[in-house]
Amino acid sequence: MDNDLLAAHSFSLMMNGSNNNQVIHNTFSPSDPMNAVFFAINLVDCHGNELVRNIIQCSKNCTGVNGIIRTSAAFDDTGLNSWNDTKDGNYWIDWVQPDLGLDGILDQPYPIGGGHGAMDYRPLVQQP
Repeated sequence: MDNDLLAAHSFSLMMNGSNNNQVIHNTFSPSDPMNAVFFAINLVDCHGNELVRNIIQCSKNCTGVNGIIRTSAAFDDTGLNSWNDTKDGNYWIDWVQPDLGLDGILDQPYPIGGGHGAMDYRPLVQQP
């Protein structure tokens, strides 16, 4: 998947049992920004997928609107997928951290929901 704009009510990208795919240069966005169950990307029972240089736009609920606190705009229930490569990660609309090294990579990794410690270790300062 490369260079697409995906918008959906609950998930922009839902992968179940999909392995060894590349998801690069896409924009994931909610069609209903007030949707309480929205994850931009939802990976279930997946491994070996590479997701880099994407723009992930979370619903407003990701930042705590209406009392709902979402820890991530993405979900990975195995932690066996790569959310960055050696150079870049993804641009997360809801992740505002410093870039003290001025290298275009935020200083704090972006936590991916799912309970298995998945992280984007190279979140981008700007949209790719």
